[in-house]
Amino acid sequence: MKDYVLCGVEWRVDSGAPRHLSPDESGFENKRLLPDCFSLRQSDGKILTGRVAGDVTICPGLVLKGVVCVPGLEEPLLSVISLTEGGVTVYFDGEQCIFRDFTTGKFIASGIRNKQGLYSIERRI
Repeated sequence: MKDYVLCGVEWRVDSGAPRHLSPDESGFENKRLLPDCFSLRQSDGKILTGRVAGDVTICPGLVLKGVVCVPGLEEPLLSVISLTEGGVTVYFDGEQCIFRDFTTGKFIASGIRNKQGLYSIERRI
C-alpha cells in the first residue's frame, strides 16, 4: 500500500472541463498515446493540444483515469463531469467540495474554496 503525503500540487475542480487535464505528465501511470489529438481553446483564444493520457492518483480512493497532458495549461483541472461518470458524487457548499463514492456513499476526498471562489484539491501521493 502506498504512503500518501501532501505534495502541494493543487488540482482545480472544474465543472466545465470535459476531461481531467494536466500541464505535465508528473504522476502519470499507464501512459498512452491518444488516437486523436485533444484540443482545448482557452479564454484568450489560444488553442492547446495534448497527445498523451495517463492515470493519476490524487489521494487514496481517487484515481483519475485518462488524464490528458496539455502542455501550456496553467494548472491541473479536475473534471466534475469525468468524476461523476466514474461513479463519484461531488457536493459543493460555500466553503468546500466533498467527493463521495456514488455506490457506497463513502468519503473519498474534499477540496476547499479560495478567495476567488474557485475550488481545489491538493494531490496526496
